[in-house]
Amino acid sequence: MVKRLLTSAMVLLVGLTGWALDQKDGVYQIGSADDLQAFAELVNGGETTANAVLTADVEYSNTGALIGATTDKAFAGTFDGQGHKVTLNFEGGENTSLFPQLAGTICNLTVDGTIATSGKFAAGIASHSRAASTLLKNCAVFVNIVSSVDGDATHGGILGVADSGATLENCWFGGTISGEKSKYCGGLVGFASTKTYLNNCLNTGKMELAAAYNAVFSRDSSNAGT
Repeated sequence: MVKRLLTSAMVLLVGLTGWALDQKDGVYQIGSADDLQAFAELVNGGETTANAVLTADVEYSNTGALIGATTDKAFAGTFDGQGHKVTLNFEGGENTSLFPQLAGTICNLTVDGTIATSGKFAAGIASHSRAASTLLKNCAVFVNIVSSVDGDATHGGILGVADSGATLENCWFGGTISGEKSKYCGGLVGFASTKTYLNNCLNTGKMELAAAYNAVFSRDSSNAGT
């Protein structure tokens, strides 16, 4: 019985250390893929307003959790890349991005790597904005989005859909969005459902898609302006 209790205690301790993230002044410090996964699990578990900074470049695959995976757990804190890079190796369906649901701030972050998707709304940083105050600032994206969607894909180089509006400031997309049968995508924003601000943003990426309405900056440009 004693041996069984000790074993259970050891298992519990290992489980808890898997969640252990360093904090400095209340801000989570992320320096590895394990840290990033632990942060995603915290957010998805309900700590949606948590703040974090990157302390090193990170390589991340979606065998780990995505940050703000569902609409009711949209990430509403601040994620500061501090000039570091996250390299993605993602394969998935709808809403494949590092931040599927975003209602907070992403800044000073570079993202590259590959997203292979069979569903709509893949994006270099976030699939959906869920607050008018959503801000993406000083971000550079060099992700290659490879789509097998047949028809309306609504992929975005940086943001998939500005559902509730958003501001992109000093952001750059230099990756690719490709898909032989995919269409209706945007170089920066896949679709602006409501007023979305693009301030000092640049698209030098490539769009290799079906011949249909794809936009250099954002689809529904009537809602996207400076």
